[in-house]
Amino acid sequence: MRAGPQLAAIPGVEHALAFLSDAYATRLRRPGRTVEHPVAVARLLAADGQRPPVVVAGLLHDVLEDNLVARW
Repeated sequence: MRAGPQLAAIPGVEHALAFLSDAYATRLRRPGRTVEHPVAVARLLAADGQRPPVVVAGLLHDVLEDNLVARW
């Protein structure tokens, strides 16, 4: 998954996208969920001028809900 020019320049986005892509490709818990929604949220946050940690949080906001990434 590519971030696009607006997101790619934000520190931490490339690592978050790699994690996000892996989670949605291999550990999906909720069928039908895709990375499009988290990426759209991150793009909105970036366009609004939010700081990098907020944009990265936008990318990752549904990962635990949609995927089996954390096993306690």
